[in-house]
Parts: sequence; structure tokens; C-alpha cells
Amino acid sequence: MRKRRRAYRQGDLDGLCGVYAIVNALRYVLRLRDEQCKQLFAKLIKALEQDSPCLHKSLLRGLYWCQLKRLVAVAGKGRCGDRDLTFQAHPLRLKQDQHTLPDLWAALEQELGPACVAIVGITGATDHWCVVYQVTPKTLWLLDSDGGTYMRRSRCTVRPARTRYCLELGEILLIER
Repeated sequence: MRKRRRAYRQGDLDGLCGVYAIVNALRYVLRLRDEQCKQLFAKLIKALEQDSPCLHKSLLRGLYWCQLKRLVAVAGKGRCGDRDLTFQAHPLRLKQDQHTLPDLWAALEQELGPACVAIVGITGATDHWCVVYQVTPKTLWLLDSDGGTYMRRSRCTVRPARTRYCLELGEILLIER
């Protein structure tokens, strides 16, 4: 019998994980309904189109840090359906001597909660934007557009690596209500 192939998922052929990360983050902290999320997604794609002279490149290769921050700012302006999207966004700041995995883990654990999530840039084993909503001693719990629900600490690093998830210290955006 032929081996069954896995169906393509978001991220296999497109680079929209950054847009999905913004929607998932705001859906979590602001408790957005499905229709509001659809409107927000459309608003972000339209802003990306206006921001990028070659939209198809952003759709295929993904968003850079500066593009992600601009889209988060766009999300905070105006309304989404019958609702204002009121939230704060700011990068996670670690002191120079805190650029270690234990320090990052502790900082995320301190910041995250029901009213705060982090959009995290990952390189290494994958290039991806995901949303972290909870930290436990061994696990990051995710709201992820590619279907992942958690990331084990043992698979993470803050140093470049090809086989581990490198959590980019300069590409972590906290979103809070």
C-alpha cells in the first residue's frame, strides 16, 4: 500500500505565519470572535499590500521583524467590526548579561498570563513566528498556525543552531491588554 502524504498546512507553501501570529495573539488577549479575526486578517493583508511593493515576496518568504511590528501597529489603529482593538505592544527587553535561555525563560514566565502573550521569532530548525501564551519549567505553550501546541525547552536555544529552535532574543514582541 502506498504511504499517505500529509496534507499541506499553513506555512508549508506560504510565509503568512507572522500575520497569523498577530491574529492569534490578539484573539487570545482581546477574546476576539471569529468574524473579528477574519476582518483583522483582511486588514493586515491589505496593510501588507500597501507596505510591500512586491506583495508576493512577503506572502512567500514571510515577514521580517520590522514588518511584523508595523502590522501590529496597524492592528491597533481603528476598529475591527464593532470593536476597538485596544492593546499595548512592546519588545521583550533583556539586559546584555541576560542573553541566556534560563533568563529568557524566566522573563517570559514573569510577563505572560491571561492578558499577555509573546509573538516569538524562531530560526534554526525552522523559520517561523509563533505565539507563546504560557511558560512552564520544561515547556513553552503555543498558539501556532502550523498546528504546534508546545515546544520543549530541551529543543530550544538562544544561539544559532540548525537542529534546534533558536528563540531570537531581538524578535520577541509582547502583546497585552
